[in-house]
Parts: sequence; structure tokens; C-alpha cells
Amino acid sequence: MDAPEGRLPGAGTGPGGRKPRSRLETAGVAPELMAARLAAEQGREVFAIPGSIHSALSRGTRQLIREGAKRVAEAADVVGSCGIIL
Repeated sequence: MDAPEGRLPGAGTGPGGRKPRSRLETAGVAPELMAARLAAEQGREVFAIPGSIHSALSRGTRQLIREGAKRVAEAADVVGSCGIIL
């Protein structure tokens, strides 16, 4: 995606130079995080795959884990929580 003339890529746009997907994202709240928080408020289980502590891209999942989301290291973590026996 090319930046408008006189602007750097990503300036005033979403991550990677794209336009924000929603008003939530424009306000700095990723829609995925909002959905996870709403699910938790409704009593649903929320899972998160932790990323590198050195990556800004992992901030959201680390925050969800701090807020009580179940940490997922492998598929068996999710399957076991759902009561499915393989």
C-alpha cells in the first residue's frame, strides 16, 4: 500500500500502513481484544497463545493472560478444557 504524498507509510493508518478496521481500532482498542473481554464478561472461556515478551505484537495476548485468559501452549490445552477426550 502506498502512502499518500507527503506522509510516511503507516502515518495515520493502521499497522502495516493499512487503514484501521473499525472505530475501536482507531481508538487504540483491537477488535479481537474487545471480543475477548466481552466473552469473559459473559462467562465464556477465553484462551490466549502467549508471544514473545520482546514483541509489541504480543502485548494483547499477554494482557489477556494477565486478565485471566487460559494460556495455550498446544492444541491439547484447548481440547482438554472443552472436556473432549481424544
